[in-house]
Amino acid sequence: MTGMAKGEPGLLKQKGDVRSMMEQGLKDKGQPNGPHGGMPMPSKRPGDEAGSTVMGMDYNYWTINGKAFPDTQPIKVKRGELVRLRLANISNGIHPMHLHGHDFRILAKDGHPLPTPQIANTVTLNPGETVDIDFLADNPGQWLFHCHELHHTANAHVEPGGLIVLVKYES
Repeated sequence: MTGMAKGEPGLLKQKGDVRSMMEQGLKDKGQPNGPHGGMPMPSKRPGDEAGSTVMGMDYNYWTINGKAFPDTQPIKVKRGELVRLRLANISNGIHPMHLHGHDFRILAKDGHPLPTPQIANTVTLNPGETVDIDFLADNPGQWLFHCHELHHTANAHVEPGGLIVLVKYES
């Protein structure tokens, strides 16, 4: 319960204040190597927030098939073609993948066909999850397929990059 230590009311912690929760939770445990059991912690900075940055894992490079945009290979389609894709999230982040210019059917999750395919233009992939989708190539042009976590469309804070691939119609 937030703000509780040994059953006694304590200072109310800010939502997501991971560092103070770790310090509060471990300082009374009599750890011989300090409150973090000898684990080195990043230095405290004003504005530290919860999440990957607190633990020194500030991920800022994202790839599709091992490549970051603009080096991702376009998904080449022909008008009238039914295009099927398997999306696999092998990261520890959540990726809501969005396709411009088309709706798609969500056919399966983690290899299990859905009883009724869902129509969408965005599907959220949780860590370790796979999703099978298909769409009818009926809107010629070049369309983005990208993560809607916009910081995942930049690499090392440079845009555009990361989780972006073009759907490109061939003539």
